[in-house]
Amino acid sequence: MKVKKYVVDSMPAALQKIRVELGDQAVILNTKEIRTGGLFGLFAKRQLEVVAAVRKSTEKPSATVATMPPPAKQRGEGAPLSNTVGKPASQQADSQVMRELKGMKEMLAGVLSANQTGTKAPLPLQPWIQRLKEQEVDGQVIQFFVEQITRQSPSLVEAEVKQTLFTQLQKLIAEGSLEQPRLDPSVNLVSFVGPTGVGKTTTIAKVASEQVLNHNRRVGLVTTDTYRIAAVEQLKTYANILNIPIETVFSPEGLKKAIKNLQDCDLILMDTAGRNYQDQQYIDEISNYLQGAITQENYLVLSLTAKYGDLKQIVDNFQTVPIDKLILTKFDETTTYGALVNLMYHYPYPVAYVTTGQSVPEDISRIAPAKIAKLMLGVEQHDLGPSPAS
Repeated sequence: MKVKKYVVDSMPAALQKIRVELGDQAVILNTKEIRTGGLFGLFAKRQLEVVAAVRKSTEKPSATVATMPPPAKQRGEGAPLSNTVGKPASQQADSQVMRELKGMKEMLAGVLSANQTGTKAPLPLQPWIQRLKEQEVDGQVIQFFVEQITRQSPSLVEAEVKQTLFTQLQKLIAEGSLEQPRLDPSVNLVSFVGPTGVGKTTTIAKVASEQVLNHNRRVGLVTTDTYRIAAVEQLKTYANILNIPIETVFSPEGLKKAIKNLQDCDLILMDTAGRNYQDQQYIDEISNYLQGAITQENYLVLSLTAKYGDLKQIVDNFQTVPIDKLILTKFDETTTYGALVNLMYHYPYPVAYVTTGQSVPEDISRIAPAKIAKLMLGVEQHDLGPSPAS
């Protein structure tokens, strides 16, 4: 056995040293925080002391005193028990230690991720767990990926781990998004709800442009966002450019009249006021507008620049509307995509579109699962082998 102690600034630094010096079969026996340097206990630096071990590849069983008898040709023809020499005590002790370490590996090798996510994982998985944590993927989702990898790639070869994680991540994103985000022709009214500042009005303009220019649908616009004059004027500008009608509504009764005025349209897109999502009165107001409307879908618009904790609370608050699909905006303004994956894992609402800028109608598209998976893992196509059959 080779046992080595490391004093490092962080667990990732320890894992890197252990991998280089002891290999992937090493196990972490113990970790503890220590203080080094300083004077009389002052100004001491906090560091980690990590103890790891690995069985030496050159170790061989010790020589025995007596020569082992030849194998018996038939059952019962073995040499007398008194002539058989068992394993030396040192080898037996070593085997016992290895059995104990094998169990400890499952419990302790996941120290890096266990502290924050509760996920216990072998050493080859830990760099990828760290990557997912940096992408702000939550602990339950990370645990899901660890279970998938250990089940599908039990050998934990690094290349297989990377490929399996990529495949599972891509699959989760694909299952949580619409392959064809085109609005259902049977839907007459689509409302866009969400907190302030997420880009609802610009998103509506993009969807309207797509439906008019690409699908030749007769589109009408409705805005209930009378709290912001700029929002009304902005939507009117887009309506004039597309040469489509627009109605401004001040009450639920006014919405019924607006829908009647737009009855010749194939599709009505409705903008709603964006205010504090924690204001239940605001949520109730939106629900009142939408009650009794014609066949409809409700899109919740969220910004990917928001923290997942806030997004979760927004989704929970808006579920009384209710929600049918999601649109994620500001994809181009972030390099962290964990919130997207967390939403897809925890909620049943598919993502219809992502927006990637201010240009109308160009900067809107469906989800690209492979692209997002590569961005999250920091890999390129040449780093990956052919995807295994799913």
